[in-house]
Amino acid sequence: MFHGEDRGERGFTLFEILVVIGIITILIGISIGMYGALQNRGSIDTDSQKIISALRLAHNKILSSEGSSNHGVHFDVSDSSFTVFEGDSFDSEDPENTVAFLSNRVEFINIQLAGGSTDVVFDELSGYTVSDGFIELAEKRDISENRIICIEASGVVRILDPQADASSCNAPYLEYTSGAIDGDLASFPSGSAFGDPAQSFVVGDSDVAISSADLYVRRSDTPSDVFLEIRETSTTGNVLSQSLIVSGEGLPVSLSWVKFIFSTPVDLSANTQYFLRLRSLPSSNTVSGASGTIIWAYENSASSPPAYDEGDAWRYVGANDVSSDPGEQMGPANQYDFNFKIFSSTPPPNVDSRHLEFNLESSLHDYTTITLSFDGGSVVENITINDFMNAESTEFDWSDAVLVNGNEQVIKIHSLYIDDNDTILHVHRNGDLNDVSLNINIDSIDLVDYTAGGVATKGSAIGSMVYR
Repeated sequence: MFHGEDRGERGFTLFEILVVIGIITILIGISIGMYGALQNRGSIDTDSQKIISALRLAHNKILSSEGSSNHGVHFDVSDSSFTVFEGDSFDSEDPENTVAFLSNRVEFINIQLAGGSTDVVFDELSGYTVSDGFIELAEKRDISENRIICIEASGVVRILDPQADASSCNAPYLEYTSGAIDGDLASFPSGSAFGDPAQSFVVGDSDVAISSADLYVRRSDTPSDVFLEIRETSTTGNVLSQSLIVSGEGLPVSLSWVKFIFSTPVDLSANTQYFLRLRSLPSSNTVSGASGTIIWAYENSASSPPAYDEGDAWRYVGANDVSSDPGEQMGPANQYDFNFKIFSSTPPPNVDSRHLEFNLESSLHDYTTITLSFDGGSVVENITINDFMNAESTEFDWSDAVLVNGNEQVIKIHSLYIDDNDTILHVHRNGDLNDVSLNINIDSIDLVDYTAGGVATKGSAIGSMVYR
C-alpha cells in the first residue's frame, strides 16, 4: 500500500526555499553594507594620509632648500583638491603646481587656518608657518566618519584620533582673552623713548615647552617691525627666547590675533612667573626709536583681580635707553592684563641650523673684526667689518668659500638690521657645503659654535639666537 513519500527523500517546500533566499538576501545586504563602510573608511584614511604627505612634502622642500623660497599647500573646498605650490602665495596658473583630489566618497567639511587662510605656507628660512590650524574631512554619506589633521606653528603635522575634538590642535596652554580696551594706555611704541609693554604670566603645576604666543593687537600708520621676548624673573630679566620678526606693515588695522613664533620650543618651569615683552626694530627705548603705533588690547578691572589673577601688565620698560628700567606696573596689581594666548609645543621633526639669526643687543658699529675659526683653529679667516658695510653703514654683507682640509667651507654672514643700538645678524652655514667644526666670534666675543655636523651653540654674551 502506498502511504506517501518518505520525508527523508522529499524536496524542499516553497516556503523553505523562500526562507533560505530571504536569509541569503539579508546576509548579502549586511555584507554589502559592511563592505561599503570599510570602503568609505579606507577612502577617508587614504585621503588623510595623502593630505599629510602633501603637507610634509612642502615642509621637506623647505628643509632641502629646494627653490630657495617658501612652499605651501592650497586647499580648495569647491573641487575637493589640495595643491603643493612654491612661493609666498598660491598661483593657480603656476605649471609647477602639484594637484591632488579627494576621492569621490570624501569631502572637506571644515578648514580652520589662522587668518581665515586656505593656504598653509611654510617659511623658507625657519620651516614654520603662521597658517596653523586644522583641516577636517568626512565621508559624504556620513559626516560622523571624519578625520582632523592638525598643522602646528612649528611645522609639525599630525592626525588626531577619530574620537578627538579639533580643540586638541595646538590648543592654548594658557590664555587671557578678556581685554577689549583699545587706547593710549597700551600704545607701543607711542612716541620717542617710551619703552616697551610687557605682560607677566605664571606656569601651572607642570613644566611646559611652548612654541608660540598670540597677541591681540592692531596698528596705526606704518609701525616698525616687532618681535616678542620671553624673559625670566622680571621685565628686564634674562631673555629665554626671542620670536621671529613680525612685519609692522603686515600687522592688522583692527584688533586681531597675531602669532609670534619661537623657532625652537621654550622650556618653562612649573609654578614660575615669566614675562612676555614686546620689542621693536629700531628700539622704542631710544629717542630716535621706532615709528608708528601698535596697540595691545587690555582690560582694566574695577576690582582686583580680573579674570586672570596671576599676571600683571607693564609699560615703559627700558624707557629712555635705560635697559635696567623695569617700567611702570599698571596697577594696582592684577587689575590690568594684556590679551595673550600661549601655545604648548610638539617639537619639530628637524632643527635646521643652516639659518641662524642673532640679536647682538648692541651695534655692529661698535666692533671691528669677525673671526671664523675652522676645525679647532686649523684655519682662521678674519673679516674686517667696515670693509663689508654699505656706504650708509646700515647693512653688512660677507660671503666666501674657505679652503679647509682640501674642502671648501661656504659661509654667508649678513645683517637683517643695524642701527646705533641694535644689530640682528644672520649666519648661513649649509650642512651640504660644510663638514668641519666652526667657531665665529666678534672681537673675541663668542657668537656661535658649530659642530662638524652642524649643531649650533650660542655664545653666552650674545642676546639671543633664533633658528630661521
